[in-house]
Amino acid sequence: MCIDGMGTKAIALVLRERELDRPSIHRLRREGKQLPEYKFPNNHWCASNIADILANREYLGIATLSKVTVKSYKDKTHIYRPVEDWTIFEDAHPAIIEQETFDVVQRIRDGRRRPTKLGDMGVLNGRLYCEDCGSKLHIKRRANGAKAQYVYYICRQSRANSDGFGNCTPHSIRQEIIEHLVLTDIQRVFALAKDHEVSFIEVAGKKAQKDNEKSIRKAKTEYAKAENRIRQLDDIISQIYEDKVSGELSSERFAKMLGKYEQEQIELTVKMDALRPVLEQAEAQTQGIDKFLRMVKRFTEIKELSAEVVSEFIERIEVGETVMVNPRRFPHWADEKRQNIKIVYNYIGAVPQEGEPITASASGKIAYKG
Repeated sequence: MCIDGMGTKAIALVLRERELDRPSIHRLRREGKQLPEYKFPNNHWCASNIADILANREYLGIATLSKVTVKSYKDKTHIYRPVEDWTIFEDAHPAIIEQETFDVVQRIRDGRRRPTKLGDMGVLNGRLYCEDCGSKLHIKRRANGAKAQYVYYICRQSRANSDGFGNCTPHSIRQEIIEHLVLTDIQRVFALAKDHEVSFIEVAGKKAQKDNEKSIRKAKTEYAKAENRIRQLDDIISQIYEDKVSGELSSERFAKMLGKYEQEQIELTVKMDALRPVLEQAEAQTQGIDKFLRMVKRFTEIKELSAEVVSEFIERIEVGETVMVNPRRFPHWADEKRQNIKIVYNYIGAVPQEGEPITASASGKIAYKG
């Protein structure tokens, strides 16, 4: 339900209508214990219950221990430990959801869409970002004449959206235009991945390789050198210890050499710790193409832009400021403008397009480049 675009409150209302017990009540029934008297009925689900379930990693088969401690054996006040101090066990029990599904839900929760006063959330709300300042674009509605209304997105930090105190330009774009562009590009990438898988892997792989080839090659070389040097230092330390025991090396000389080699090992270990995330990211990019292809195979065809499609495929969309290309020649003509749109997909990033960029026409003869 979350992937389909429903919020935590809406999901809670559905579960209430189905008269399903809350998890705590279900556990008491399963254990055969007496149900306490609550102020609310047993099927009174809250948004917080749904939020806790959606963020619970135990459904992936992960057991997490040592999350809470106490001050002392006398004071039993619970103290929540930081995440790095938790004890985590992978594959502790069978998983009931896939990792990809859990990741999609977390992205939805991180970019939660807030409805306007009229209840319009917009399928792209929470995914649009300003190209210049990095802030999110918020959805707005404006009357255009007596009855007609149009919906558009605008930068959160723009002066037009912050009572004149913003430090960015509007970067505004009409809702129907950006949704048409995103749907067109998703269909292009979907068709490329589904019908021309070899070409897609080549395009996506080249993009990732081009962005990180030099840094990854350098990181691999430095990591291998540091790892080999640490092994050499272990052998050297063992050798000088044997020399000290046999009397060939004095205690003072041994202590001096040992401190030098141990300090070098510490520096190399710190260097390896810094290089490891770079190599893990490169490995994740390679695996990301496979994950994206598996995600594409779950769909047969994409005809319309829905919250589920956006959550599955789109990580973020960067919107540039409108630039005047050709001013109007006559008063009754419209200006020709251009706006850069960058669509970043989950797992694979931006997928370059060969030939002409994506264009769309709207009132005002606006051309948009992806």
